[in-house]
Amino acid sequence: MYGTIRSYWIKDEEEMVVEVTVPSNTTATITLPNAKTDNILESGTYVNEAKGIQSCTSTNSDVVIDLGSGS
Repeated sequence: MYGTIRSYWIKDEEEMVVEVTVPSNTTATITLPNAKTDNILESGTYVNEAKGIQSCTSTNSDVVIDLGSGS
């Protein structure tokens, strides 16, 4: 694996913004606590419909997202 793996997040009273960079030929898993899939956007598209998202599943209170390379 070569390349930068980067994650950044910021949260206020209304929303949480998460930025992730995944190197080429690599995947990542992100867990968003206390989230619902219908409230998550990826580049302005709902996460269930976004390109680069391999899977998105809800647990009792979290959302787990598997994504491919990119930012």
